[in-house]
Amino acid sequence: MVPRNPDRIDVVLDKIRTVWYANPDMRLMQLLENVADRKEPPPSPEQFMAWNDFRKYTEFELERMGTKPMYYMEEDELLERLDEVYGQRESV
Repeated sequence: MVPRNPDRIDVVLDKIRTVWYANPDMRLMQLLENVADRKEPPPSPEQFMAWNDFRKYTEFELERMGTKPMYYMEEDELLERLDEVYGQRESV
């Protein structure tokens, strides 16, 4: 397998930075999920909970289980999860 060109990272992050500064009230994951190929806008928290209703999980239970929709993940939560999952690993 041919390794991916690491130069693409700065290009993508620069674009995200530009778009995010133009939309500072959006969460990062909200911004990214909005560009995903979808026919409908992302669900509101109320719509998500209605969809989840058949499972009878509360928002607190979902968060505790680590299944909070990424769309609603705040940046501090994202940073914490990145550290949990990836830590401070050296590049391979």
